[in-house]
Amino acid sequence: MAFYVSAIYLTRLDVKDSYLPGFINWAHEALTQDSAQFKKGVLSTLAGVFKHGQREQMMEHAHAVLRTILTIKFQPSELLIQLRNRWYSAAKGIGRLTSRLSKNFADQVIESIMELFSLRESDMAWHGGCLALAELARHGLLLPQRLSSVLPFMEQAMLYDELGGNFSVGSAVRDAAWYLCWALARSYDPSLLSLFVAQYEEYRPHLIQHLVDRKVIHWDTALHQMTFLDPESMKLILSTQILPRCTNPELYLRHGSILASGKVISALCQVTKDHQRRLPDELGDAAMEYITQTCIDILEERFWRSFGGDPMRIAVCHFIQDLSSGGFTLLDAVVDRWLKALRECLASADSNVQQSAISAVTALIGEYFRHQPVEKLTALSISTSTISYPSDPTIPHIEQLEELRSIIPPPPLDISTEKECFDLWMKVMRLDTYRKAVITGLVSSIGSLTESLVKSSSSSSQLTIARF
Repeated sequence: MAFYVSAIYLTRLDVKDSYLPGFINWAHEALTQDSAQFKKGVLSTLAGVFKHGQREQMMEHAHAVLRTILTIKFQPSELLIQLRNRWYSAAKGIGRLTSRLSKNFADQVIESIMELFSLRESDMAWHGGCLALAELARHGLLLPQRLSSVLPFMEQAMLYDELGGNFSVGSAVRDAAWYLCWALARSYDPSLLSLFVAQYEEYRPHLIQHLVDRKVIHWDTALHQMTFLDPESMKLILSTQILPRCTNPELYLRHGSILASGKVISALCQVTKDHQRRLPDELGDAAMEYITQTCIDILEERFWRSFGGDPMRIAVCHFIQDLSSGGFTLLDAVVDRWLKALRECLASADSNVQQSAISAVTALIGEYFRHQPVEKLTALSISTSTISYPSDPTIPHIEQLEELRSIIPPPPLDISTEKECFDLWMKVMRLDTYRKAVITGLVSSIGSLTESLVKSSSSSSQLTIARF
């Protein structure tokens, strides 16, 4: 209260000319002293003077006061000490101060705050620590990698209760902990926090259901990670809720569900590999058939030709990439339909569709086209022709593109015999970029059970080896 009265008095019209300049000079000397408490009173009075004084009157003193304030050596540790006194203003000051520090120094401040969460500290220190961390979270200064060390202390603070004679203390600490919880929820993406919540089994089903009901519309990556935590629940949700929406008439539901189902199926494939089991045994025949049918249904023309066709193409490309990368077992007929759809995407005028198709084709070839007979190699040749001669704009980042175009003619590519197919790929093998992949396919084809394929591949390989 004293600083407020002093500020009002020094800015009075009948006093300011006589006493204000002398106070400014005295304040400069006082602020060079070591007493933090004394500095606080002087600075508070100066703030009041500049708040209540007339602008024209204060301008002549502004530069001198600013230079004085900039010379003050302020220690962040002084604010940390005040946290033990439950000063919310100290917590806010730490938030503002830390925002001006470099990353390394800011991290040191956080380390110092974390030291307040000790059994040797009082409830006031825990209270101040929660408030300070909440302010840092609100200012975006509590980096995600710190969450794993902060959240355990927050959980302890939520349950804080200490006996003090015939009464208990801790309600203020618990309130501050919930404020910290609110600040984290407001400051971080839900996907960062969901995994910490999901480790508690009693919350996991509700969290998964919330993600399916609310977040699958705008695909949330947390569902993919949840699958590893609770694969049994995700199998049921996939079959009963996500897959049926993949053919929903509403674009936003269909789009999000296709993206979500691809990620969940990919994760289930990985779980199966980790358990060293066959995919049909892990998922069941009914689920395998449902997924396979969905792979076909999402390619219906009414979904591709209607409003939102390009977003649907991108979603389907991601779906194909996820199932291919996961190694989902598919019939050749489904793979052929996928390849036909991807050729259409590669020819799209939208560069985003093209890029998604390129990633999908790469995954598709890597999973389903190795150790395959000539029919698949012919289909691969047609896809390569489509990639090499796309519609405008040209697909970027194709290595040795001009050399590839000199070998593979533009579409439509007409290959009727095994020999024509292998002769074409033998020419591609001359290109350093593609040689290893072609040799791998050639060796696999030689071991095929089809007599004509063995003859064609053996003949082509002998001629090529002779040239090399």
